[in-house]
Amino acid sequence: MCHGRDRQSSTGAQGAGARAAAAAADVNRAAFGRTKAERARDAADRARVERVLDQARRDGEEG
Repeated sequence: MCHGRDRQSSTGAQGAGARAAAAAADVNRAAFGRTKAERARDAADRARVERVLDQARRDGEEG
């Protein structure tokens, strides 16, 4: 009996696609697989960075 995973690993194109999908899954896990405390910490870090950057802007400057 042949399993789908075995067939994928035998072909280069599908194997590359599987690796890309695994990499995308890792990115999603890092972004969305976090605890409430980790999300809150990251939001606080982003807010702090924005405040620091806003303080460094001159009047009339955008972005």
